[in-house]
Amino acid sequence: QAQTGSGEGDEGRRIAVDPEAGVQVSGSRSRDSSSYPVIPEFTFQCFFRHFWRDKRLAFGDRLNQSETANDTIETLMLNSIMLNRVWKPDTYFRGNGQNSYIHDITRPNQLFRLNRKGEINFSTRLTISARCPMDFSNFPMDEQDCIVEFGSYGYDNSQIVYKWREENDVPITIEADDLRLSQFQFKNHEYSSRNVSYSSGNYSVLAIKFMFRRNVGYFIMQTYLPCMMIVVLSWVAFWINREAAPARISLGITTVLTMTTFAISSRQQIPKVSYPSAMDWFVLACYFFVFFALVEYAAVNYFTKRSEAGKAPPPQNLGAPLRRGRD
Repeated sequence: QAQTGSGEGDEGRRIAVDPEAGVQVSGSRSRDSSSYPVIPEFTFQCFFRHFWRDKRLAFGDRLNQSETANDTIETLMLNSIMLNRVWKPDTYFRGNGQNSYIHDITRPNQLFRLNRKGEINFSTRLTISARCPMDFSNFPMDEQDCIVEFGSYGYDNSQIVYKWREENDVPITIEADDLRLSQFQFKNHEYSSRNVSYSSGNYSVLAIKFMFRRNVGYFIMQTYLPCMMIVVLSWVAFWINREAAPARISLGITTVLTMTTFAISSRQQIPKVSYPSAMDWFVLACYFFVFFALVEYAAVNYFTKRSEAGKAPPPQNLGAPLRRGRD
């Protein structure tokens, strides 16, 4: 937590801001009310903490606990109203941030502490919604990475440098007990820092990557097992007598129409992407199985009728009636 510089008023100095976060991933949401988000988003709640040093606020030994005591006050626990009177970094969530807000029930959920050296601990409880571009090629066996980036909006890296607070080698704390997601399993997280360039200058940016793995249990029960059972059911027609045309035709058409319904419903579980997913290939393979089971009976029936038509009729015994007439 090496911090340099002082407050906003010191010219030619840089301020090192050391963020820290305690994250609770609460689920996913969408800006669309349809069955699946057009633009996938995820929502998490965090305790977002800033640490920086402002020498102008250092009070040293000037404050005592009492007029007669020799013990000095190490840390001042101030009300959030004081935040309006001191300089704060203008941190914002860049790029993929959506609809984030600060909790303010019953009062703004903010913590402001100042120690005798001018070191500030500023903590805020946030709920952040961010876009998470996803690749559905392996859906539903896919793994997704959701990235959140934040930095200063108006100060470039010559004025503010963001660094992860690594005092205990754990700048990000994930509360695993609260990670109860319906479709995803939380795998891990990574954090990084970098500089980005804009027309207005170079800016210091920090990033958090959340890695998720999709749970396939729902899709096995709702899509995979029913499709496999329909394919097996279409094979039952192979044991039905080929002369029983109504039974075999009705069974074949029923399985084809059912697979068509499954193919349509499976596409509604992911956004309308232009490439096929792993589930699409599976449903398509099952569809071909039941379709060719129906085509197989049509071919068998055709060649059976053709072979019967090609056979010569059995010879008729015309001599017996003539002999009976002579007698």
